[in-house]
Amino acid sequence: MAQKQSIQALFEKGAKLAKAGDLNGAAKQFRLIVKSNPKVAEAQFQLGQIAARQGDGIEAINRFATAYKLRPNEPGVVAAYAGALHQAGKDDAALTIYDKLIALRPTDAKPRADKAFLLQRTGLFDAAEVEFRAALANDPHDGELYRVFLATKKLDADDPLINSMKTAWTSVKLNDRARANLGYALAKVMEDTEQYDQVFKYLDPANALMANAFPFKMSARKAEIDTICQLFEDWTPPVLDRTTKAQPIFIAGLPRSGTTLIEQILASHARVTGGGELAIALKLAYQTIDFENGGKMPAPKAITDLGFAYDKELRARIGPHDIATDKSIQTYMVMGLMHLAIPGAKFVIVKRDPRDVGLSIYKNYFAAGTHRYATDLRVIGQYIALYERVIAFWKARIPDAIYEVAYEDLIAHPQDETRKLVAACGLDWDEACLNFHQTEREVKTLSLHQVRQPIYASSTNAWQRYEKELAPLVKALEEGECL
Repeated sequence: MAQKQSIQALFEKGAKLAKAGDLNGAAKQFRLIVKSNPKVAEAQFQLGQIAARQGDGIEAINRFATAYKLRPNEPGVVAAYAGALHQAGKDDAALTIYDKLIALRPTDAKPRADKAFLLQRTGLFDAAEVEFRAALANDPHDGELYRVFLATKKLDADDPLINSMKTAWTSVKLNDRARANLGYALAKVMEDTEQYDQVFKYLDPANALMANAFPFKMSARKAEIDTICQLFEDWTPPVLDRTTKAQPIFIAGLPRSGTTLIEQILASHARVTGGGELAIALKLAYQTIDFENGGKMPAPKAITDLGFAYDKELRARIGPHDIATDKSIQTYMVMGLMHLAIPGAKFVIVKRDPRDVGLSIYKNYFAAGTHRYATDLRVIGQYIALYERVIAFWKARIPDAIYEVAYEDLIAHPQDETRKLVAACGLDWDEACLNFHQTEREVKTLSLHQVRQPIYASSTNAWQRYEKELAPLVKALEEGECL
């Protein structure tokens, strides 16, 4: 068939199908091209793109590798190959390909930025800084670059980059997204250089821009929590005939409360694999109770199936494991159901002074469209109150399954609290848990720099510096969930 049709016609048909979302149909066209002539780099590249969109990382790497061999100087091919290698955790290989891309596009900020992000996430902060600064020299108006770089770097007060940031802040070239990113970065610089009276000068406009782009309805969040609490208010847990042997450690809490630190400590244990934010439990639990249609009590078999479905997806994500952490913080919404579905599961809840939590939430940029409540101090306070309501709800029903660790206690007494945490998770003591900052694993959250450092106390009571600015937050916390 491929001999009767021109490669161009097949390519055009494949591109049209891919654009329409028919990835399987598109792949069929590109495979016909490759079958006829495997040296058509464009077809190999498109098959790699399709594989990446379908989550087949190995196929994506193989296709991009082939395209790269055929077109080693094509920037788009090189960039896709490097990205696929990084997604697959082949970071050393990805760095080599990024260097090739940088050589091809020396004045382009993006290749250096991508390399810098990779180095940063793996804890190579000095090497990342070199690339970040080079990228910013190529594009001094990239607000996101400043923000991501400075998440793991404290500038000296006389660093010339600060003037570059202030100049960019006044530029008409900035769109709202870049300005918001730059605002968060400048606020951090002001705090790092102890210019505390200047922090909210940049922080408030940045959050206002984010609030405008991603509005939040507190009523919808309250309705979600009302549904969960009403559904399980008088629930008598059924006795199940069979259960999974999975042993996940769920780590939950508010954003910026210390959950990443707790996971890093536990993931340093010889028996524990760090899973990160897997986002499995809440999705499966909501499907089990048919949440979208108002919610209903799940039958015993549905609960059993939930446990096995979670374990299957967990293993698919991180491979064979003994014990794995799952730091999907929203798991607290369905702790009771997950406890029943997976009896071997542990639940660690991280507590922290809500004023420090609220401040940290307000100071940080979250991925576009997530944590929409985070742009208004009063709303943050209400959100925290709703969170505390859910925690109290489940503690009253499964008190023996939940272990709470106070962030402030961990900071003040790291050895004692770490030992208690490890024991609460049913683990023997491992000295590596005290040296968590030396554990080599990729961290993708906002706390990626903190978990590479020994425990320090500067993050406690930080809210006191901004008591006046935080008045709306404090008032909302005192009022509770007054909506």
